[in-house]
Amino acid sequence: MKIYYAKINEDEKLGLYTVSFVDKPAVETQYLCFEDKNTKPIMLAKQAEQIVSGVALRADFPIYREDENGNPYYVVFTKETIKQMVQRYAKNQMLNNVDLQHDGKLVDGVYMVESYIVDKERGICPVEFSNIEDGSWIVSYKVDNTELWNQIVNGNNLNGFSISALVNLGDTKFEKVEENEPEEKSSLD
Repeated sequence: MKIYYAKINEDEKLGLYTVSFVDKPAVETQYLCFEDKNTKPIMLAKQAEQIVSGVALRADFPIYREDENGNPYYVVFTKETIKQMVQRYAKNQMLNNVDLQHDGKLVDGVYMVESYIVDKERGICPVEFSNIEDGSWIVSYKVDNTELWNQIVNGNNLNGFSISALVNLGDTKFEKVEENEPEEKSSLD
């Protein structure tokens, strides 16, 4: 199966535009909660503070996609590309660009309070994310929007993060990838 490596270059139109709260995160990692680790498999949120944390981009993780003709392929974000995208996202002051299920409508009452790239050598990796690859992007959002917070706590409609980005797909190669092939398609714009 084809594997494409996402790239951004100096073209300012390329890069990350929004982080989306979704039901089926393409990175196959749900939100993290810090108070009750027995509720859902890694579905948690800091209840009293209304903060939710999770993986927005996983480094070197093949994400299943299909083209307009239904042909399957994978997209991979390297840690270098993730770093470039996150830096450009911050530089362009887009950290609070959040929507739901990639609907394109920015949500009020949500703002980023943490953003970091996993770097185990430097000690930047909480225990809860110890299985996540170096170079992956972790985010935390404060959710003052009561309706959205209730959806997150409920855990039925919103379980993780996904991103909307415009990238070049380059450096293709053919490879058999089995372990990350999902049962159904996930959404990543």
